Amino acid sequence: MSRAEDGRSARAHVVAATLGALALTILGGCGANEAPAAQSPSDPACTQASGEQVDQITATFIAPVDVVAAYSVTSTEHDDLVFVTVGTDGFPDEVSHKSGEFAGPTYAYSAGELLAASGQASRYSPDLPSLSDSGDRSVVYDDAASDSFNCVRDALG
Repeated sequence: MSRAEDGRSARAHVVAATLGALALTILGGCGANEAPAAQSPSDPACTQASGEQVDQITATFIAPVDVVAAYSVTSTEHDDLVFVTVGTDGFPDEVSHKSGEFAGPTYAYSAGELLAASGQASRYSPDLPSLSDSGDRSVVYDDAASDSFNCVRDALG
């Protein structure tokens, strides 16, 4: 891993941890001896994405940007399919977007392979294969994809 990638990864973890602590304070949080909640308050299916998942995803970004929240949802419709949405602190200059668009690309892990699962993800990570290229159109419309996006959007207000 290059120094730039290592620094980007460290920043993503610091920002995510800071946001998580702030959210716990605002929402009433956990007791001093408890671990932070790992679920979005809006949907119990959402769990915080692992640091490894966030690192794998941010390593594919076209330009550095901080991740401020990341949630994953395991599909109940398709075997071995997990969707991860990462909320970022804005769009990289290289990523086209509409004014007011929420910065939250969605990715998928299918049989362990990282894939772009949304148009934003394809723009953030243009070198990743797309989930829509799998030939199974139903995976593109899996409810877990929108659930992970909604959890990040809800977490960031």
